[in-house]
Amino acid sequence: MTAESVHADNPGSHLFSVGDISLVIRMPTAQEWDLYVDMRGKKSLDAKKFLRSCVIFPSKEDVQRLIDRQPFLRRKIDDLIAGLVAPESGDLADSGVYAGAKVLECDGILYHLRQPTEQDCDRFEDGVKSGYSAAATHFVKACLLQPSAVDFDQQNAAKPALKHVLAAHLTSMAGAGIEFTEKK
Repeated sequence: MTAESVHADNPGSHLFSVGDISLVIRMPTAQEWDLYVDMRGKKSLDAKKFLRSCVIFPSKEDVQRLIDRQPFLRRKIDDLIAGLVAPESGDLADSGVYAGAKVLECDGILYHLRQPTEQDCDRFEDGVKSGYSAAATHFVKACLLQPSAVDFDQQNAAKPALKHVLAAHLTSMAGAGIEFTEKK
């Protein structure tokens, strides 16, 4: 069994190589990605091991041997998997359609987002206590002006990190990234 044959036998899988290392990775389902995101804040090591179940070649044992020899390889593998679920996105810009709103392009689709209110932020922060992924989905839908929630759900199913990308931009819009300096 070779990486190429495993890749050929698993439509939708992705083959990555560097030197003598080849990996075949399947994209995590939306449910797997959400579980990983929700687990990583509580049990980081378990979450990473869970995410690595998306590596379908080489065997789990061979992947662990690679990581034992080169421990930071685990980050590279995690990054490859995360790259499969994250949309390509640009920078926030002013929406030319909705006054006071911002627009972000992800995988060629324009997402128009209104400014989050304090109540939106409170609901998001309260929701995070139960699960980040569900809270992010609700936060995005509360502030999404365009496309429709149905279209968002379809795109999020295809790229399960979409909600996390949009939620991060919403928190930034709401002031999460502001840094104060002390004047002396």
